[in-house]
This record gives sequence, structure tokens and C-alpha cells, in this order.
Amino acid sequence: MRPLRLVPWAGIVVLSTLAGCSKDDPAMNPAPSRHALIGHINLTGYLVDAQGAFTGTRVVRDADGAFVELLSGASVATRVSTVDGVYRFGGLLPGAYQTRSTLIPPVSDMSAVFTIVSSDLMAGDTLNLTSYGDLKPIPNPFSGETTVYFAIPETLDVSLHILSLAGDTVQTLLQGQRPPGINQVRWDGTDRFGATAPVGNYWVTFAAGSDQRAHLLFKQ
Repeated sequence: MRPLRLVPWAGIVVLSTLAGCSKDDPAMNPAPSRHALIGHINLTGYLVDAQGAFTGTRVVRDADGAFVELLSGASVATRVSTVDGVYRFGGLLPGAYQTRSTLIPPVSDMSAVFTIVSSDLMAGDTLNLTSYGDLKPIPNPFSGETTVYFAIPETLDVSLHILSLAGDTVQTLLQGQRPPGINQVRWDGTDRFGATAPVGNYWVTFAAGSDQRAHLLFKQ
């Protein structure tokens, strides 16, 4: 009787199996997990009574519709709008991110760098947009109408707009030359289509060349 000869098929099968489980096999290399970045934004405006006297500061912590950008390096990855003052970016890979909100250059804020590793992250650095420059709406808050006062040093081409919190133009109050000194423009609370603007928060913005200003309005 001839002696048995062992054929190394088993070894070949094992090697073939290992070769099939290469680094490109999804089972060996599952997709990286994705997470959420959640944070808050505050808006600050100043209160003025019907006689033009400053009566305090109001911070809005539950604003709907304010735009927030997510930055990955120097690039804007995506944008969301706030709900009750909260923004949420979902589906993020591990990495370093920042958030930013901008109305005009002087009314803008950027967060610290947040690093997502292996779980959702609650941002501890609140974004803040604060009224800036010489604009005085009388009264603020208001229900029917308000008059916006501003001073300029010389005759200038001035633009005055009412914007939503998302930065959309609700109404154009002024687009043209104004003389030096104190000027005033009335907003009757309507939008550019003539309809009454809803109760809520708005920005009034001023631009004359490089001079930019913005004030938070409280329509009630």
C-alpha cells in the first residue's frame, strides 16, 4: 500500500480566505462614525422708550431663523438656521470645526475650535451677535411703527434696510443721499410687499461706504 500524501489544500484555503479579507473589505474597515455639533446663539439689542430714553438691554436666547455656518478649516462646510436659539450640525466625521454667524462684518462672531472625536459635542462657546453703531429706533420694542434716527458727518449715500434674522431683506427704508446731521426714517412695520410683518425680531442695517451699523428691533 502506498503511503498517504497530504495535499496542502487546507493551507491554500486559509491563505485565500485571509487574502480575501484585505484592508479594502468593509467588514474589516467599518466606516468611521458620524456625530453632531450642537450650540447656541444669543442676539443683543437695546431698549428705547417713546421719548428716546435708553431703558436697558435685551438678550434674545431663543431666536428662530438665525443663520450659522460650519467651518472646516477655512472652508464653509454647511449652514443651518437656529430653532429656539439652538443650532445643530449632524453627520460630522471626527475632526476640528468652528461655527460662525455674520449679519454684517461688525456684527459677527466665530467660535473657538471644537474637536469631535467619538461622540456628539455640545459647544460650550456661545455665539453672540450684538447691535453695533449709531442707530436709534424710537421706540424699541414697538407694535405699530418705529422711527430710526442716525447721524452722519456729511452728505452721503445711505442704505437703510430691515432684515430678517436670516439676513433676508424685509423692507428697504432708504436708498439715496441724506444731508449731514441727524436724519430719521420711519418703518411702518410692513414688508416689501405691503403686508404687515409678523411679530418677532428684526435687524435694521445702515450702510454708507465703509460705515456699517445694525440694531436689533423687537416687534411685538
